[in-house]
Amino acid sequence: MSTATTPTGVLLGQFTPGLCGCGCGERTRKATKTQTRRGYIKGQPLAFIHGHHQRVYRRPLDREADRTRLMANVHMGGPDECWEWTGGRSDKGYGKYFIDGQTVGAHRWAYIFAKGSIPAGQVVRHTCDNPPCCNPRHLIVGTHAQNMQDAVDRDRSTRGQRNGRARLNADQVREIRRRAAADEEPLALAAEFGVHHNTVYRLLARETWYWLTDEDAS
Repeated sequence: MSTATTPTGVLLGQFTPGLCGCGCGERTRKATKTQTRRGYIKGQPLAFIHGHHQRVYRRPLDREADRTRLMANVHMGGPDECWEWTGGRSDKGYGKYFIDGQTVGAHRWAYIFAKGSIPAGQVVRHTCDNPPCCNPRHLIVGTHAQNMQDAVDRDRSTRGQRNGRARLNADQVREIRRRAAADEEPLALAAEFGVHHNTVYRLLARETWYWLTDEDAS
């Protein structure tokens, strides 16, 4: 077994000649000719499968520097107060943080730096309902469905007439349901209110506007 280092001087550790040096466990082919510049010796196995050297020949990630850069854009208040992102924000108010070649939600990395990785298939939710907040005490993980339910419970969702594509408002939906219950034809109601008949059938079946009650004013 041998050892090797990357061009940046990072020790890769021990590797077995004939197996790819990235640690994937696959066997490498033998060099067909000697190329001193590349370290090839005819008849000897190569150090890496083609392309696999990129997995280790990289600058080591300096996460402490990344964390410092993130926190430089966070206004820290008391331990239980919201710590708002002072940099650029998305249309929905979430902080925009550039890391690892992409722009992501600042709150996500605030959670990662404080609590660890985000489980696969999970999202970071705000218990404070404040999108720019990066206080780890206000951040929890959960499913996308839970995040959507948070929006409904806190009356933040673009449901009903808040949706820019909605063709009806709450009062019209109540009236259609009231008149349909009095045996008026859904097709006639659809024509009167200028919507497709499927729109009427779906709201009567409570596939849409399911949260709206006769007393609900939202």
